Amino acid sequence: MIEDYLNQDAYWIQKSNHIFYQGLSVASPVLTGALPSVAFRVAITLASTTGHTDCAGSVVVGTETLTFSAAGKKTTTTSLSALPVISCVGLDCNILIEAISTGGAPLQLETSTATRVRKEAYQSGYFNAAGVWTTTRDAIYCKSLMAVGDKIRYGSQDYSILKVEDNPDLGGESEFYTYLVA
Repeated sequence: MIEDYLNQDAYWIQKSNHIFYQGLSVASPVLTGALPSVAFRVAITLASTTGHTDCAGSVVVGTETLTFSAAGKKTTTTSLSALPVISCVGLDCNILIEAISTGGAPLQLETSTATRVRKEAYQSGYFNAAGVWTTTRDAIYCKSLMAVGDKIRYGSQDYSILKVEDNPDLGGESEFYTYLVA
């Protein structure tokens, strides 16, 4: 059985932007999520959506006011260490509120999902989708379907998935996947 072969502990690592709020604009959006562990700023993105197209107005973040004349993205300049109070004036559109670093880069949240794998040394070369010759260092076998660019944490090492190969049984069902990693 494949379960006997996939007997090593690992984690599927997924990263996403640190979002405090995403939805229709309201007078006082309720921020959710964990507080970043570092000083941060806030990025506000306004976008029209069906029936909600008024993106002209302002968003007040703490004591700083960001004024929008149309859909777009603006960032605060004040460094924060606590969740700010945010209010919206004159907006009827979609709003995205994200934490960014003091330098302006998106702050990432990391989610890890436990999985069972088998890691083996596997030297391989192939042309990737962009036509670039790519070499791999190891193969990781797993029942979970992941994508190119995802990460697998095995031991204390993170491996980037470079190529995904399906391994269907005789009935065409996928028993496990092979991930070529570096």
